[in-house]
Amino acid sequence: MLRRLLFALIGVAAAAILVADRGPSARAADPEITGNWLFTYSPRGGTEQALAIVQVEVKDGKTVASAIYSPIKGMTVSKFESDGKTVKFNTSLGFSFEGTVGKDGKIAVGNFSSDQASMRAKLSRTDKTE
Repeated sequence: MLRRLLFALIGVAAAAILVADRGPSARAADPEITGNWLFTYSPRGGTEQALAIVQVEVKDGKTVASAIYSPIKGMTVSKFESDGKTVKFNTSLGFSFEGTVGKDGKIAVGNFSSDQASMRAKLSRTDKTE
């Protein structure tokens, strides 16, 4: 009797695993991440400085980003990742950005940090190119 109960429970668990949708779900409500974004940070409270204009686009089915303008010559963006809710990327300055995209898809607020320092930062949609 105990053996039958055990096999029945295993069968139910296996059926639940097979029926569960483990594939990526459609994210129709997620904001579109492609376009130009103004990247700013706050080195101290009450100030905000523009660091770059970041262009996000899809190339070969993969989302990539590049700094199309920055007052810091040679600044680049690498390892861009986004799942529609969060955005992460590294810069050639030794700092990385990690933020959360707002529900309207027009802003991503987070932090700009390295091993030694962390500052508030945000990405805002823009039409600017320089």
